Amino acid sequence: MSTPARPVPVPPAGVTDTKAAARQGLIDLNAPEPLVAYVRRLWAMRDFVTTLPGASLRGQLDAHRLGRLWLLLNPLLYSLVYYVVFGVLFDTRRGVDNFPVFLVVGVFAYRFTQRSVMASLQTVHRNRDLMQTVSFPRAALPIAAVLGELLVHVPGLLVMALIATVTRVGPSPAWLLIVPATIVQTAFNLGLALLLSRATFQVRDLQQVAPHVLRVLLYVSGVLYPAELVARRAGTTAMAVFETNPVWLLLQLYRQPLLGDPIDGAAWLWAIGWAVLTLGVGFVWFRRRERSYTDG
Repeated sequence: MSTPARPVPVPPAGVTDTKAAARQGLIDLNAPEPLVAYVRRLWAMRDFVTTLPGASLRGQLDAHRLGRLWLLLNPLLYSLVYYVVFGVLFDTRRGVDNFPVFLVVGVFAYRFTQRSVMASLQTVHRNRDLMQTVSFPRAALPIAAVLGELLVHVPGLLVMALIATVTRVGPSPAWLLIVPATIVQTAFNLGLALLLSRATFQVRDLQQVAPHVLRVLLYVSGVLYPAELVARRAGTTAMAVFETNPVWLLLQLYRQPLLGDPIDGAAWLWAIGWAVLTLGVGFVWFRRRERSYTDG
């Protein structure tokens, strides 16, 4: 004689199926992961996040005869071209005591943000197979992309200091501010990377638009000429636009100590504020679609 099947218990009125499942030790896979647990898992992956950029960078450069030297030669060659075009032909060096340092610092620092943006545009799509195979915090991907560009940026800091020394700007304790300046810029770049990683996942056409936006940003961020030169021609409104531009602010964090200019505390506060805001908004917005990045 067969034993009758036991009836399935029905949750009491007012209790959701999710709560009933939780009491049985089941996990709702669609429920958002608590922030603390997410950060802990992200920290547990720190070896992966720090190792992946170096391996990827070696793979890109080992095929070239000059290898990693191109990381420094490319921005130096760009600086030389910009110096001839803007500094000599357009005479934008007027009003700048040390235009070579001004230009090299601008090009190298801007390139860090530019490369971080471009690297972030394909992080989700390029690693979709990995995400479908392994469960891990997806934020690790844009973080690794920005850390890879940080590895490229650090030798550039030495080049900035070398150019400043060669052009008779002596080392000073203020040069140590380059370290916190790099930290602030890295935080800002990471926020942009998180924002753009999700945005590009939703609208892939942004990959085609981004290079043009970055080209415009190059000219409106005071990378190639001083903002004061534009303000003298376009009025104080133009200067106000520069002063609220986060990229221009980040460039000031490097230029002021390396050029021996007075340190502007307001520029530091604005830059830190932009970095914290961008990183916070980017992290929250990226996480909201965490479970959907393997779709499509």
